[in-house]
Amino acid sequence: MDEFPFNLHRIDITAAICEMLEDSIAVYESRGLSINFSQLPNGVFVNADARLFRNVVINILENSVKYKHRERGQMEISAAVEGANVLLRFADDGPGVEAQMLPKILDVFYRADPSRNKTWQGGSGLGLAISAKIIGGMGGHIRAEPPPPGSRLNGLNIVISLPVSQGETI
Repeated sequence: MDEFPFNLHRIDITAAICEMLEDSIAVYESRGLSINFSQLPNGVFVNADARLFRNVVINILENSVKYKHRERGQMEISAAVEGANVLLRFADDGPGVEAQMLPKILDVFYRADPSRNKTWQGGSGLGLAISAKIIGGMGGHIRAEPPPPGSRLNGLNIVISLPVSQGETI
């Protein structure tokens, strides 16, 4: 978890997400995870390291595949501009996490579900902690939350908040 270098550039966040998933949607589909996009605004720019941001997105998708509790799972990716930030929501229909454990799942080595500690599940409990460090290095925040009331996907929601770039280039 030591510091690592960031190569920040002004990127269109929607285009970046679509581009990074263009080739991998079929792979996730074959692994039992359908990925859908909704409400992705065009022309919203953030200062981000595209390679590291891709690692964060892949980590979220891999967790969704790993912990889905049905043969076919769903992930919905949406975005909205709220004030000076863009909020990216990754919502799945997996088993979710108990409310009191949500703040802890971004901690190093933390695993919310005791069954996830079994060796066969794999993983180290570092993925979301590293993702939080990456997003923090881009000036943003990441959090886990329950689905909003009335949501059709009742699993876990990972929300990333990144400051919208107002034209400055890093």
